[in-house]
Amino acid sequence: IINAGKGKKIFHGIIAGFIPSLLLYIMLGNIFIDVQDVTKTSASYGFSFLIILALFIYWSYRADVIRRIWARSLLLSAIFSFLLPISIFVFGVKSTVSQTNGLAAAGTAIGTGIAVIFIGFLMLLLGLAFSLGAYFTYRGLKK
Repeated sequence: IINAGKGKKIFHGIIAGFIPSLLLYIMLGNIFIDVQDVTKTSASYGFSFLIILALFIYWSYRADVIRRIWARSLLLSAIFSFLLPISIFVFGVKSTVSQTNGLAAAGTAIGTGIAVIFIGFLMLLLGLAFSLGAYFTYRGLKK
C-alpha cells in the first residue's frame, strides 16, 4: 500500500465525504428544524453540511492511504443510514405535538408512521450495503 499525495487525499476526501455529510445534514435538519417557522431555523443549520464536509476532508487528509478514506466514509454512511429513521421519527413527533386539531394530529401521526417505515426499510438496505462495503474495504487494510 503506497501513501497517496496530499492533493489526492483531499480530492478523495471531498468525494467520499459527500454522502456521510449529506446524511448527517438531513438528520440535523429533521431534529433541529422548527416546525412552526421553518425560515427561522433553516439558517441555523444551513452551514452544517459544509462544516461536516470540511471536518471529513481534514480527517481524510490525516489518513495514511486512500482506501482508509473510503472505508471511513462507508462506515459513517452506514451509521448515519441506520440513525436517519430515528431523526424522521423525532421530526414527526414534533409535528404531531404542534397540531391543534385532533384530526390533524392523527393524520400527522399516521403519515409519520408510514414515512418511518418506508425510510427505515430503505435506510436498512442502504446501511447494510454501506456496512458490507466498509467491511470489505477495511478487511484489506493493515494496522
